[in-house]
Amino acid sequence: MRHTDIAIVGGGLAGSTAAAMLGRAGISAILIDPHKIYPPDFRCEKLGGYQLDLLRKTGIADAVLAATTLDHSAWTARLGRLLDKKPSDQH
Repeated sequence: MRHTDIAIVGGGLAGSTAAAMLGRAGISAILIDPHKIYPPDFRCEKLGGYQLDLLRKTGIADAVLAATTLDHSAWTARLGRLLDKKPSDQH
């Protein structure tokens, strides 16, 4: 029987990042996810400042950012009308 310190449910971005960070800290973790393989178009909505900081701490930021597109502006729209447009460094 295998023993582990932490069980993480969900192998998406948050779960995978948590597992990587725990592993680097010497804490055993297991990922539990219904998907054996994620589809090739697996994606998240956006990555911003805090998320990028976490990815850098895990050492996977370069690999993740290589598969993203930098969004230089963020638009806010309601009912088909543009309300605001700001510079952005989100991916």
